[in-house]
Amino acid sequence: MVSRTDSIRINLLRTILIFGIVVVHIPPAMVEAPPHSDIFGMVKYSFSRALFRAAVPVLTVISGYLLFLQPERLDYRSVVIQKSQRLLWPFLLWNIPFVALLYVIQSQGMLSHDFRFQLYPADLSVILDAAFAWREGPLNYPLNFLRDLFLLMLAYPLFLWVARKAGWWALPVVWLFFVFDLDGPVINRALMPACFYLGALLALHKVDLGRLDRFWPAAIALLVIASVAVAWFDIRNLTYFKTIAVPLIWVAVAPLAATRIGKRLAGLAGYSFFVFLTHGFAVLALWLVWSRIAPPSAYAIFWLIAPFLVFAGGAIGFALLRKFFPHFANALIGKFGKSKPRAARELPEGIAGD
Repeated sequence: MVSRTDSIRINLLRTILIFGIVVVHIPPAMVEAPPHSDIFGMVKYSFSRALFRAAVPVLTVISGYLLFLQPERLDYRSVVIQKSQRLLWPFLLWNIPFVALLYVIQSQGMLSHDFRFQLYPADLSVILDAAFAWREGPLNYPLNFLRDLFLLMLAYPLFLWVARKAGWWALPVVWLFFVFDLDGPVINRALMPACFYLGALLALHKVDLGRLDRFWPAAIALLVIASVAVAWFDIRNLTYFKTIAVPLIWVAVAPLAATRIGKRLAGLAGYSFFVFLTHGFAVLALWLVWSRIAPPSAYAIFWLIAPFLVFAGGAIGFALLRKFFPHFANALIGKFGKSKPRAARELPEGIAGD
């Protein structure tokens, strides 16, 4: 079982990292000038193109860790049913309707915004990509994480078999196999399988997750140095940065998790999944309004306040839904209490669980 200390840190990371994912997706995602041409460019690039790009790998490790804690008590049918509810259903619910809406918008010429997909005139391959992430990220692009995580959950027996047979020796093999895209279009985020497998190993070998906590000052320093280096040298391939950032982020938040502020932030984790599901369109709507009423010189203000507005708005909105329409709120995030199989147990996730 997860200790109380580890549980607090996991929930703290869910809150911080999903907030970081919002930061990553604040438009425009890329700075136009060289990032070290001014202080703001360095700050923006260090956070949105470096540090918080490690959010998905860390959450994937947590997902793998929580799933493999007690594999003897799981059956594959339970895993498939519950992950279909908690990952596949939210993916479809928060993506497919917007694909239909965008088709109507583009067919009627209602917005001049340059969307990632041109759905009109209709092209089957483009629609499959937008709706189901057939070859690339879906229209609601953050949900690409759910798509890949669901596929990894389906491969749970394979990961369990490899972990028991090959253990730590297979970790670099898994990393190399997916980083060099030998799986083709199966997994879009190449680092996720290795992170998922790492989480499985940590759980199966019952590794003490706090054994490196005393090195938190070094972890913070290395994260800052690496993030600034990515910004300064305009590094676009972040595979190695994300790989080393995964353990550093876990260790770096150790002192915060023990504080009152850290515990309060951990308490917001129950709202974070709804923020994750909705923030893609929230930041776009906010940007469309801002770009029409504010001068370009005020962009730094937008970048600073938009993540807080989006996260707070999503959290407050979900809190109100849970208070007045609890069953509807649960359905929006894939919680269906009465649909669990009799042999199933509650399975937490690194992003979708409480």
